[in-house]
Amino acid sequence: MSKLPKLSGEEVIKILTKKFNFRVSRQKGSHITLIKFEGKKKVVTANASR
Repeated sequence: MSKLPKLSGEEVIKILTKKFNFRVSRQKGSHITLIKFEGKKKVVTANASR
């Protein structure tokens, strides 16, 4: 079984916003809340640091 690549929080946020159409809702410190509206609201919180 192959290992998953290690991604930083910034890389995860870029992937979610560009490929999965999430939008940055708000940010408090290094924690960023992403939101996506497709039928029901989906919310993801990510840490933007390493």
